[in-house]
Amino acid sequence: MVGAHLEGRLDDDPASGYNQLIDHLLPHRPHFPNYQRYPLVRAIRTFMETPRSCLFPTSRIAAENLSGQPADAFLESEPIDKVSAHLFARAPELAPGTFNDILGKTIAVQRGAITNRVLEHFREGRIIQSPNDRAALKMLQAGRVDFTYSWNPDALIISEKNGLSLPHFNPQFVFFDTTTHLVCKKFDGANELLDIVSGRIREAKKSGKLRQMLGRFARIVNE
Repeated sequence: MVGAHLEGRLDDDPASGYNQLIDHLLPHRPHFPNYQRYPLVRAIRTFMETPRSCLFPTSRIAAENLSGQPADAFLESEPIDKVSAHLFARAPELAPGTFNDILGKTIAVQRGAITNRVLEHFREGRIIQSPNDRAALKMLQAGRVDFTYSWNPDALIISEKNGLSLPHFNPQFVFFDTTTHLVCKKFDGANELLDIVSGRIREAKKSGKLRQMLGRFARIVNE
C-alpha cells in the first residue's frame, strides 16, 4: 500500500486530512498490505514495480496518465473528493484564463506532478521545478514566479495551513480533473480490500466524518 506524499493533505502531520482518512480506511489485518508514504515520484515507481500494490490518493485515469499503463489495469474504490489542476496566481493578481495569458511567464511545477502532455502547453513559458507544492506556493507569494501549477483544493489547504495568502485560480481553466480513490492493481484480495474501503468511505460521508477530516475546502463526492 503506497501513499503519495502531498503537502497539506498526506504529509508529515498526522492531523492532515488524507492522513486521518487513510488511518480510518485501512483494515488492520495482517494479510493486507503494509502502508508506506513516499515522495510522489518514488510512490508512483514503487506502485508500478510492485505486483500486489495499491496507491492513494489517485484514480484509474490519473494512474494511467502517470504510469502509461491502461486504466483497465487498475481497480478503484468509492470516490472520495474531487480535485482539479489549475494555474494559480498570487493575490490580488488575476489567474490566467487562456493559454495566451501564460506566454513568456514563469511557472513553478512540483517535480513529477505533471505530464508531458500538459508541459506542451507551457512551451512558451519558463518552467521551474519545485520539490513540492508548498515550496511552489511560497515561490509564488514571494514573486519569484508568475504562476504555480497546482490543485484545487490542495493549494488552498497548503496556503491556509502555512499562513500564506490564498492564491487565485480560474475554475474554468482546467488542465485535469478527477475524483480521488484508493487504486489497486488486479491481484487476489484487491476486490475484498476495496469493498471494505468503499464501505468505510460511504459511512464516513454519511456521518459527516469525512468532511470533518478533509476540511472546508474539500469537494466531497455526493456529500
